[in-house]
Amino acid sequence: MADNVLVAPEINIQMLDNFDNIQKVIWWMSVDNFLKTNGFSNAVKFYGRFKAVKLLLKRRISILKKTLSNDILHLYQSEYAREFLANNGISNSKRLSDYLNSVYLDTADVSFENRENNVLYNPKKGIDFTQKLISAYPNYNWVPIQNMSNTEVRSLLLRSKVYIDFGNHPGKDRFPREAAISGCCIITGMDGSAKNNVDICIPKKYKIKAEDKNIPRIISVVDDCLQSYNTKIDDFSQYRKVILLEKENFKDDVKNIFAKDF
Repeated sequence: MADNVLVAPEINIQMLDNFDNIQKVIWWMSVDNFLKTNGFSNAVKFYGRFKAVKLLLKRRISILKKTLSNDILHLYQSEYAREFLANNGISNSKRLSDYLNSVYLDTADVSFENRENNVLYNPKKGIDFTQKLISAYPNYNWVPIQNMSNTEVRSLLLRSKVYIDFGNHPGKDRFPREAAISGCCIITGMDGSAKNNVDICIPKKYKIKAEDKNIPRIISVVDDCLQSYNTKIDDFSQYRKVILLEKENFKDDVKNIFAKDF
């Protein structure tokens, strides 16, 4: 029935072709994964993100004409995705973000005192550049976040001072938010969602392009956060407030989209 709704992730838009007489919706959790899934990765390298899509529309019309269409409701998880849709002529879009696991949302156990000088990173994202930082400054206590449960990750974050992320940020990423709400200073590159001031709303000085020439500058910011943590952590108070509101915002988004439109 047309009163029913089918929500497909951007990495599996083909599933929409299997159904008729139903409201079709695409939830954009990741721009980059959509491009990769649909064979755009190489084109993006040569032409840039938005131009690549326009060039490849001609080749993949069977999929993309339906995808980048205003006949389908597009939900965006991030500002990065909203900008991507707008740049490709999509006006029929609405926000439907997400929120963190409840393990991270209890702020009662967050203390800004007696933290370890750990510099945390995700070894699955931006590792090539992160390894350059580690090699250049091996004396820091670099700690990868890997092979841990949510409880173990939370425990590590609660006792650490800094989290860095020089990955591609394909959507409003989870790790920076988990680290921030747990009391870490956040330092990122400027790729994907990290480039705008909505998805990762931290001061500009904590966002530095992942280039070799910027390594001394990045390390200087890391060192500043480690040595002056008790004052620098205040720079992330607004980001923490935004993260704490995400669950209620998600509920409101669901009501506004599905109760109203469907």
